[in-house]
Amino acid sequence: MNKVRFEQSDALGLLTLANPPLNLFDEELITDLRAVVDQAKQLPLRALLVRADGKHFSGGADVAIFKGRTADEARLRFTSHLRTIADLEELPFPTIAAVQGACMAAGLELVGVRPHLGGFFGAFWTGRSVDRNDHAAGRYSTPGRACRPGSGARNRLHR
Repeated sequence: MNKVRFEQSDALGLLTLANPPLNLFDEELITDLRAVVDQAKQLPLRALLVRADGKHFSGGADVAIFKGRTADEARLRFTSHLRTIADLEELPFPTIAAVQGACMAAGLELVGVRPHLGGFFGAFWTGRSVDRNDHAAGRYSTPGRACRPGSGARNRLHR
């Protein structure tokens, strides 16, 4: 596991994206994330802190993972990543994200898991305008900027 680190401090699990500067989700990071989620499932943790090395939390997926793939192969890769996110969401303890800098697309999927508490430190989002319902629900902390992820994180926030 070179692009995702996992440490344990008492009953707290620490998951760190370690692929700076943008912590892009490439094949290795996704594989490492899967291994960390599987490891965390087996431990008697009380919470999992998700954080990232570098100035930005995540710039999303590295689109190179889809290069040279057929639509079916790309769909299989995307579906596999969604299963990892769903497994993270289903952990029996809270997931807490410490987000700094940019957090886009796949990165926002990662922090959109529930149960979830977010700490957004100088974070900014890109993609669409935020409406007042988003702010009223506490979904985003930075007025006027947000990211609309493509894999359903925004929908999961309603559950």
